[in-house]
Amino acid sequence: MTVSTEVDHNEYTGNGATTSFPYTFRIFKKSDLVVQVSDLNGNVTELVLDTGYTVTGAGTYSGGSVVLPSPLAAGWRITIDRVLDVVQETDLRNQGKFFPEVHEDAFDYLTMLIQQCFGWFRRALMKPSLLAKYYDAKQNRISNLADPSLEQDAVNNRSMRNYVDAAIAGVVGGFGWFIQYGSGAVYRTFQDKMRDNVNALDFVPFEQRYAALNFEVDASEWLINAINSGASVVRIPAGKWMISKNIDVPPGVSLIGDGIDYWDTYRPAPDRLLKSWSKGTHLVFVGSGAKNKTFLNISNERPVKTVNGVDCKFTSFTNEDSVGTSPATPKPFSVAVSAVHASQIRNLRIMVSKNGIDGYNDAGSNTLGDDWDIGLHVYDSSDAVIDNVQVVGYWRVKGVLLTENDGSLSMKGNPEKTHFNNLYVQSGIGVRNSPQIDLVSNTTDSVTFLHRPSLRITAGNSFAIAGSADLRTFTGSTFDGTNVTLTGVTPPISGTIGVIRFPGLGNNFSGTVFENTVATTLDHTSGQPAESFGLPPSFALEVDGYPIRNLRFDKFKAQTTFDKGNTLWGDCRDTKLTSSEFENGRMVGYNLSQTQGYTGNMRWFACDLQSNVDTTAFTPRDAFVDNRQIKTDFTDGSFILKNWRPTNTRVQWSTGQDAFVMREAPTEASVGGLYGYTLDGLRWLTVDGPTKDITLLSRNGSINNSADNSSVINWFGTSGNVSFKGVIAPMVDNSKSCGSASFRWSQVYAATGTINTSDEREKSKPVPITDAVLDAWGDVSVIAFQWLSMIAEKGASARWHFGVIAQQVRDAFESHGIDGTKFGLLCYDEWDDVYEPVTEIRDVVIREEVSEGEWVERIVKETHETGEQRLVLAAGNRWGVRPDQCAWLEAAYQRRRCDRIEERLEILESK
Repeated sequence: MTVSTEVDHNEYTGNGATTSFPYTFRIFKKSDLVVQVSDLNGNVTELVLDTGYTVTGAGTYSGGSVVLPSPLAAGWRITIDRVLDVVQETDLRNQGKFFPEVHEDAFDYLTMLIQQCFGWFRRALMKPSLLAKYYDAKQNRISNLADPSLEQDAVNNRSMRNYVDAAIAGVVGGFGWFIQYGSGAVYRTFQDKMRDNVNALDFVPFEQRYAALNFEVDASEWLINAINSGASVVRIPAGKWMISKNIDVPPGVSLIGDGIDYWDTYRPAPDRLLKSWSKGTHLVFVGSGAKNKTFLNISNERPVKTVNGVDCKFTSFTNEDSVGTSPATPKPFSVAVSAVHASQIRNLRIMVSKNGIDGYNDAGSNTLGDDWDIGLHVYDSSDAVIDNVQVVGYWRVKGVLLTENDGSLSMKGNPEKTHFNNLYVQSGIGVRNSPQIDLVSNTTDSVTFLHRPSLRITAGNSFAIAGSADLRTFTGSTFDGTNVTLTGVTPPISGTIGVIRFPGLGNNFSGTVFENTVATTLDHTSGQPAESFGLPPSFALEVDGYPIRNLRFDKFKAQTTFDKGNTLWGDCRDTKLTSSEFENGRMVGYNLSQTQGYTGNMRWFACDLQSNVDTTAFTPRDAFVDNRQIKTDFTDGSFILKNWRPTNTRVQWSTGQDAFVMREAPTEASVGGLYGYTLDGLRWLTVDGPTKDITLLSRNGSINNSADNSSVINWFGTSGNVSFKGVIAPMVDNSKSCGSASFRWSQVYAATGTINTSDEREKSKPVPITDAVLDAWGDVSVIAFQWLSMIAEKGASARWHFGVIAQQVRDAFESHGIDGTKFGLLCYDEWDDVYEPVTEIRDVVIREEVSEGEWVERIVKETHETGEQRLVLAAGNRWGVRPDQCAWLEAAYQRRRCDRIEERLEILESK
């Protein structure tokens, strides 16, 4: 037979079931085969004949099979290779017989050896053609290669790794350097370059990285190690990091994540917009946080306001267990993340676990989740930046707390220029600091103030006063059941002071800004308020302490959906709010009459203080709330200025003296009033509403016609004269008199006589005057007299007048059995005492704060009613007559008398 095929080996892949693998070429004996297997890792093993395999078909031309004692594992490979010894064992003798099969076998053996050699050559690294400039390994590894020594030597794995290690290790003489693009850049090692930024995963073992990023293992220590590595920037890659310990961000360190994900405390469609953590960096705090943080310098000094059944109380940092002069016990709190000056936290979420995130999407879950008090505490934080951060979940106290210092009695912090931007906070934001304590009284060596359950000032032995940077120390304290007195105060106190302050006072909060920030209350997914979980009423924002000054809120929103509080404003001054919104709940503020730690000089610009916010107890000392004072929600185009609360509205001169006051104080007259003042404080206009008088104070006055500016009414203060351009007439015809019995005109000047109406159409049927009336009138004497008031004024030179005495007229009619008061000629009037209010000018002391803690007093004059009444006219009565009626009756009497005389004369003449 011939060797008709070049095949000298066969390869197969196991399937876990096959044991017999054919070979398709001729062998002379079974030992001519070499059988090798390769496992999944490429490890090659040569099997032993009759132990690792058996052979069938040896000596046949068509081949046979290699049979394994057990199936070849799936994926394993097997190769069956013909390998012959390089010998020639056929001995041909001279002139011997010719045996064709023997010759053929010998030639076949040689051919097989040649094929074997070609097989070896084919496994060698070869050029694919004579023209090729490379060697083709046909996707096979080159193993057991010596290390290169010359520049053109091939590289093995070992030398390549050594090269890379040297390149990144930064060792002297190492290979590879980094150089930044641009003129002046210098070489740096790759190791040095890669240490510019620290990634938190640099500190996580490789085999734990998946678990660390997927909320499967506590990553606290790894993250803390990364933050404390000394790097300025620590990057936390996207993932759900399980944290059980407090994270402190040192000064100047930036903690930067890979973004946030969707979170909101209210969704109108519960089946969508679920809270998510599939993207971004999430620090998820689990378990019960270590309660190792206290605030020794914060007591609650504001009186608690109750608004529609809700006690609106600032967060308490003590157990409120002070007895007598003993200080209250500070509460210990757990804090998730703390940040200080020049640190930055960006692009991440800080949350407390509630079964991870699942509990926050379950409206039927009525628990708070894991136990942590404060999400982010920022203090002594000048130039700190919190940007694109969410602090969310059910924090027991506050989502974010900003304080001046670390909570000690002595540290002086600087929280100015702290920047919060793109911040979303659940469970509320607190800006708190040590309070001012209102004094009841003081002496040169003692101060007395109202005892409060949260008393902390006695935990030290010193305090500060307004207007002085020096501290006062005290040596003792007493309690009288109501007030606490600090005694042995040195240096001595000069004069009267209003407040004392804690000793560790640093800078105020000037320049600190909350921008693009949303603050919500607890807003539990179940819709239940915080009180349902044993917590106090939740507020989205609370601000109180000294010196909290010049806070700025820009594009800020404070809202509650399920809770009862919105905002607590305590001791804070010069707060500026722009383009901000306050929605739902109660808002509280304090004025100077309630506490010297008042809410003052608040300025709201382009803000929306919605009508669903209860501002009943929002009574700051002074505030401008533009959307309530300059109303813009009128569809008729009206422009309206309005006081947003029922207090006096004042327009002042440049001196600070009132020019106009529109009174609406609930303690004064409910009818309101308008007062006008001159520059020196004298009141010239008093309008007290429909139940009182209008008073216009002027030396002279005039009311002019707008058409020609001619005077219509003039009055002259010295003489009391009033002149009129036109007719003075009653508004209802024939309804009023000119003067009265108690206030009479002394005389009336007229160019012509008065006109009395005598129209028949306005009179009853005329009847003659009876003789009895005329007889009675005939008994009335016309007399001469002097007015007693004129005698008192002028004495004997008082002029004489002529007329009748009203009482004589009365008596004359009565003597004839006639009631004279039935006639218009006889008048009788009586009146009660007439009073007017007593006014006086008084000096009023106005107290103004001209700088932080420094007050000045200024005296202005004010006209006011003393509350007394002056008797203008005593009660009395007066008789009078109407001269025109007397004249007519006298004429009738004289006419009758003439008639009678003429009748008698006619009788006499007729005789």
